[in-house]
Amino acid sequence: MLRNMYKPVTRIRITPDGSEDRSEVKAHIQSSVAFLPITADVEEADLLERKLPNGKTQTIRLTQVTHYEAPGAGQQLNHIEAKFVSARSR
Repeated sequence: MLRNMYKPVTRIRITPDGSEDRSEVKAHIQSSVAFLPITADVEEADLLERKLPNGKTQTIRLTQVTHYEAPGAGQQLNHIEAKFVSARSR
């Protein structure tokens, strides 16, 4: 699907003890939805952080994460769609 459009972003998850668990995932981020590979470790309330072309960092909070799998149609159709809200920019 969007495999060639995925760019590396940082996934930030707040753990039960309050610390941050950071890892790199790939995503294609649009104005209100992000697309990720089906294997990406993301869940609702995770933050995604990416560098913008102007040098600022954009942070978004995932609000709804949906896994789409198409058995028999090939792996290229499997993906995650995540709706989000802006968390902060700096």
